[in-house]
Amino acid sequence: MINQTEGRRPAVVWLLAAAVVVAMAAPAGAQTRAGDGRGFVTINGGLQALAAEFADDVVFGDSGGVYAATPVGLLSAAAAQEEARFTGGHRPASAPAFDVGAGYRLGDNFALALAVSFVKGNGEATVSARAPHPFFHRRDREFAGVAAGLTRQELGFHLQAQYLAPVTDSLTVTLFGGPTVISLQQDLLADVQFRQPYPYETATYDRAFAGGQSGTGVGFNAGVDVAYYFSDLAGVGVLARYARATVDLASAGGGTVGVPAGGLHVGGGLRLRF
Repeated sequence: MINQTEGRRPAVVWLLAAAVVVAMAAPAGAQTRAGDGRGFVTINGGLQALAAEFADDVVFGDSGGVYAATPVGLLSAAAAQEEARFTGGHRPASAPAFDVGAGYRLGDNFALALAVSFVKGNGEATVSARAPHPFFHRRDREFAGVAAGLTRQELGFHLQAQYLAPVTDSLTVTLFGGPTVISLQQDLLADVQFRQPYPYETATYDRAFAGGQSGTGVGFNAGVDVAYYFSDLAGVGVLARYARATVDLASAGGGTVGVPAGGLHVGGGLRLRF
């Protein structure tokens, strides 16, 4: 069972903020040049395969207290005379992704754009732990388990330099790349509960507790967009973009853990130009 952090911002708030940013990013000149095809907007829905797995190593230092040899205990409380530790091997899951963008064509083949993406999903973590023995020194008991329901949320801002390659009057292939900023909220394992039946020679995994952490990282994005316009103003398209950043989050054992953010976003949707 995972103890989820309350008070996360609703997804609609993030999406509204993203829409405002994109609207501000659209060049003012595009407002007075309607119909010349220089300004454009993209709206996509799809799937994001989230970034690579990562591990968080947590060590609870000995407190000098008395080890209460209860049948069920917390790993942090077991660190009375010796260290207790666990490793959380986090595996983010693929999740639905939404993306909006706006840009302006500087010439026949070059453009600048800003895209804003939002993704939220759940993942899990494998737990590998060592709990000290309540009576004997240097006789740690090892145990393992799986913690599910770890929430992850990303809000990404992708600045792009674009190269447009028209195939026909209706079909355009766009290659792009540039810097990315990702705001990440991630549940990290904070403590582990275990069972140790008398005479305490073995310990088994019971459940884990998690706390939400947040941070921001800077990275890059690159990809391709294929758009087909069925009129001068509107069309449809498909998008494939890979974005990557590393975000430092606070670890339960002190210090930080570098968490990879982003991933491969594949989707499709509406294309508008004006």
